[in-house]
Amino acid sequence: MSKSRPQNQTLLLVGEGYDEVAFLTYLKSELVSRDAGLEVKIKNAKGKGAKHVIE
Repeated sequence: MSKSRPQNQTLLLVGEGYDEVAFLTYLKSELVSRDAGLEVKIKNAKGKGAKHVIE
């Protein structure tokens, strides 16, 4: 039987455009380490709002 890995919490960040996504990606690289136990996903809403990304 193989050992199971602990599940990471996921944080979803939504940017309205490409510039915001680039900024969020930069912040992620500076603030979140690999062993933080947190997965950060960045999505681009392309001007349609966060509800569009969730749907």
